[in-house]
Amino acid sequence: GSSTNFDERRWGGSLSIGKRYTNFTSITTTLEYLNLNVSDNKAGRTLSPNGTDNFFSLSSSYRYDTRDLADYPRIGTLIGISISKVGLFDGIVNYQRVGVDYRRYIPMYNDVVLAARVFANLASGGRIPNYGHVFFGYGDRIRGYFNKILEGEQIVGSTVEFHIPIIEPSYIRIEEIPIEQFKDFRYALYFAVFADAGTTWYRDEPLALNRFFSGYGVGLHLNLAYSVVARVEFAIPYAYSFSRGEIIFDLGAAL
Repeated sequence: GSSTNFDERRWGGSLSIGKRYTNFTSITTTLEYLNLNVSDNKAGRTLSPNGTDNFFSLSSSYRYDTRDLADYPRIGTLIGISISKVGLFDGIVNYQRVGVDYRRYIPMYNDVVLAARVFANLASGGRIPNYGHVFFGYGDRIRGYFNKILEGEQIVGSTVEFHIPIIEPSYIRIEEIPIEQFKDFRYALYFAVFADAGTTWYRDEPLALNRFFSGYGVGLHLNLAYSVVARVEFAIPYAYSFSRGEIIFDLGAAL
């Protein structure tokens, strides 16, 4: 039989122009060119029958960000909205995407923080090639299904976390380091309770609640110097028993 492995070769470039309107608000517009070809030309891998797609794309994004600390916020709001036209003046590659990302961080009683995120990316227009799909299992993940790959043309997801301080943000000073700016190390430790949910789907499929994947769990989040966040978590897929749980080691905040 034929192998499912193939090479995908890309080259191109992009030009972005942005303007910051206030301390919290910015708008960016990006023009991009992409030339993509595959070594084994099969249906869906490119939209052009010859196995090479080359096209321009134009996208604009709006960002509103009042978070106090981007790596592990305690208070603030992030709103991101993006609109993309993939394939300008192109009869073959020709579709649109709209993305929305909303995150809110609310300090509560005893320095507990409620963190919540809702995001979606929806497509319209012409056919979407495989390389234009969206995924869970890479950048965005559903804890409880941490290694499960979900692929589709559209995506929606949500996360809720409570951050409960065990060690409040503190500093340790190391005098042996010769550079003044690097002598102070910040650290903190939080206990977290979380729940994730989301799914991907194709435009010819209905968005059904029974196709959502969700999970919940607890974890320890260690904040270190240089904006490093290390997480160890235990997550259980929704509607399954404790025995189906998974241990997660990851870097970076989940939201």
